[in-house]
Amino acid sequence: VLSCESEEPLIGRRMNGWGFDESQARAVAETPFEPGYGALSRKAIAKLVPLMREGERFATARERVYQVTEQWTDPVDFLPAKHDCAVLKQLRNPAVERALSELRKVINALIRKYGKPSRVYIEFARDLKHGRKARQNMTDRNKKNLAAKERAKKRILDDMGDPRFCTETNLLKVRLADESNWECPYTGRSIATEALVGDRPQFDVEHIIPFSRSLNNSFANKTLCYHEENRKVKGNKTPYETYHGTDRWDEIITRVKRFSRDTGLAAHKLAIFQTEKLPDTDQFSERQLNDTRYMSRLAADYLGLLYGGQIDEQGHRRIRVSPGRVTSYLRQRWSLNSILGHADKKERADHRHHAIDAAVVAVTGAPQIRALSQAAEEAEKLRISGLFPRGGDFEPPWEGFLDELREAVDGIIVSSRVSHKLNGKLHKDTIFSKPIEIVDEKGKKQQVHHVRKPIASLSAKEVENIVDDHVRRRVEEQLKRIGGTPDKAFKDKNNHPYFKAKDGRIIPIHKVRIRKTDHPMIVGSGTKKRYVNPGANHHMEIVALLDKDGNEKKWEGHIVSNFEAIRRHRAKEPIIQRDHGENKRFKFSLAGGDHVEMEHEEGKTRICRVTVISAGRLEFVLHSDARPITVRKRIKGARIHAAPDKLRKSGARKVSIDPLGSVLPAND
Repeated sequence: VLSCESEEPLIGRRMNGWGFDESQARAVAETPFEPGYGALSRKAIAKLVPLMREGERFATARERVYQVTEQWTDPVDFLPAKHDCAVLKQLRNPAVERALSELRKVINALIRKYGKPSRVYIEFARDLKHGRKARQNMTDRNKKNLAAKERAKKRILDDMGDPRFCTETNLLKVRLADESNWECPYTGRSIATEALVGDRPQFDVEHIIPFSRSLNNSFANKTLCYHEENRKVKGNKTPYETYHGTDRWDEIITRVKRFSRDTGLAAHKLAIFQTEKLPDTDQFSERQLNDTRYMSRLAADYLGLLYGGQIDEQGHRRIRVSPGRVTSYLRQRWSLNSILGHADKKERADHRHHAIDAAVVAVTGAPQIRALSQAAEEAEKLRISGLFPRGGDFEPPWEGFLDELREAVDGIIVSSRVSHKLNGKLHKDTIFSKPIEIVDEKGKKQQVHHVRKPIASLSAKEVENIVDDHVRRRVEEQLKRIGGTPDKAFKDKNNHPYFKAKDGRIIPIHKVRIRKTDHPMIVGSGTKKRYVNPGANHHMEIVALLDKDGNEKKWEGHIVSNFEAIRRHRAKEPIIQRDHGENKRFKFSLAGGDHVEMEHEEGKTRICRVTVISAGRLEFVLHSDARPITVRKRIKGARIHAAPDKLRKSGARKVSIDPLGSVLPAND
């Protein structure tokens, strides 16, 4: 149950392996579990929680109750695979397992090249303990945030009429104003757009829990505050410390209770407005560097095998987990965002932003976090709007750090996980009729197949190819009457065309047979024989055509579907066929995720990654491109299209990228 990521494989396993009937198997597959993980028994929780409520850290409380201390083992030279590793033996989360497998490849490659590091600092962008539904909720929340930004931009343009006001800070202000119903939660003042984002703004973006005491710069810890109130009253204190016990406290909490729930953070913000006690700076710094989330803890334990434990026998901490929000601050403060894009915004469309984060993590320790907290505290004492005082800035780790990092990032080749597994759809769901021979308008014989489709999913061209003449005329007449394309005109079933029978019955037309010129393949035999289109493609074999002197005159591509690849595997044939006959030379094969070095622009050789394999052509993106396909489709030039012979003209060669980003011949 824990190891299957989707319901269908689990249902099949229950039925085939355990003898469940389909209803029982489906009931198991659809059974919801509580989100998260419970690492402690109820008895342990009952013993430990009272001590933690008194302020003790979990590790200290555990040691007091159970006399559990750090256990050392013999250090290993390289990280072991899962089956040889006690730390990972009980791991059942496929996403975490895959991530740690990639971590192992990178760490072991680094050790082989440079030797074992003296310390390892790690940072994780998200918590992989969440299930599919939780991860989908995160994705949906990101989409909502993007939509909220677009609405904020529209409001600024409508009210101010000038795009120069559409800065990242002002977009944030408008989103916070939407959340707080366009009133200051602290003073109750009404907020106007000009007073919020104009040349003389009167409202600050305010950290509910002061930045110097939380290092939390997320949207969840921000609201708006009238500038004089923020700088003269609230300052470096929490709302509870500032207003609790005064006449204004109940009014503030009432306004916060009215916050919009669209962001999903209303209850959370109410809770942090009411927070009474915060940890001191030293405790905070230590906790920030030793995050205990599931993924982080497991990775830290795994890496600790290199040293016999996270803390070695000499008492030195060898593994630290760095908090993402600290990385975010330092990256912005040192202008590192400018390496890949805008100075005030992280460029997530380029995979190399992870390398920039890694550089920041490498120079982040408890002293840096303390200095960061002190710098922010000084800014708050001086009533300076922003995170840092104008004097005594928090400087980069050394002079020239930005330029050196920019040069290093420019030289990075991104290593992607490549999978040539035989999985995916073997064929598409649509079943075609047997082949039918017709004579076209020019008198030529043509083989076609018929297929049934709902009329709401037809294209304009498919309407012309409806097999039955009477049905086609009814559909065309109804389209002409309603107007628009079939998907919009026939979305409502009440608009579907119909026949009237002799006895007065109405016979609606919901589906039609259309004529297709596809060339489906045959699956099954006898009564189970079916005509279907191939599913996903497994790879393309690039073959050079030779002239009589043995010179390459052209390259052609032979597509191999998943269906054909599995057939070859079952027949014990080579999955990649290298012999294509006389006067043909096999060059290489390309599957999704493979890399090619080619002249992308004149005089510029670039490393590109295969993303799509379709009839007669390939689609590539630059190795560093992290944009989803839905975004790339909207950006001119983001996708690189190339037919096989264009690869020849571009001097293409297949390469492999090792875990350290070294470019090696693929030797396909």
